[in-house]
Amino acid sequence: MVSQKKEESYALSIISIICGLIGIFMAGFILGLIGLILGVIAWRKKETKVLYIIGITTSIIAFITSTMFWASIGILGIIGFIL
Repeated sequence: MVSQKKEESYALSIISIICGLIGIFMAGFILGLIGLILGVIAWRKKETKVLYIIGITTSIIAFITSTMFWASIGILGIIGFIL
């Protein structure tokens, strides 16, 4: 009997990490959301635990920093409009 080893793929986790890291610096709302979805899919596929946790974490950070950035721009715009 021949035993077949399951090939492990880290692609989703690595793409999630890349989206999160790039999203921290630009287009965080979109890339953070994409990275988060890919990280959750990698979690469901039982990929390497460390990689998908890093991917989900960086994506959440990208999403939060993007939201805070745009909110601060909006608040500054409102203050500038009032003054």
